[in-house]
This record gives sequence, C-alpha cells and structure tokens, in this order.
Amino acid sequence: MDMASKAAKGGDSTALIQGESGTLLLNEVGELPPEMQTKLLRFLETKEYYQLGSPELRASDVRIFASTNADL
Repeated sequence: MDMASKAAKGGDSTALIQGESGTLLLNEVGELPPEMQTKLLRFLETKEYYQLGSPELRASDVRIFASTNADL
C-alpha cells in the first residue's frame, strides 16, 4: 500500500508531512468514502490539518494532484 492510500484509509498525516513543499498525488479519490472526501475538501480549502493524536492545528505547503477513473 502506498503512503497516500495509507493516509486516506488510516487518517495518518505522514504523507502530508513528507510531501511538505512538494507535490502529493492522490490516486482514485472517487473511491474515498464521503466522510474522507469531506475532510480532504476541508484540507484543500484551508491547507490546515490535525496530525493524528495531536490537538495542534498544522499548516501545510503542499500541492495536490488528484485522479480517478470513476464517473464523477
């Protein structure tokens, strides 16, 4: 399982931390559950997230490329 898939399924923000000041590819975003899509949209709008297990709000400088084969 790649980092992006692991992050999407487990809520882990490791991919965001390692992608800082770079680009993160999210493959098959159409397969994400609606709850995760909501969280992803919130991140895309604010560029802020909570790292798993931390009450501290963090900012991220990362570009996101998203792809899917689903008919959206």
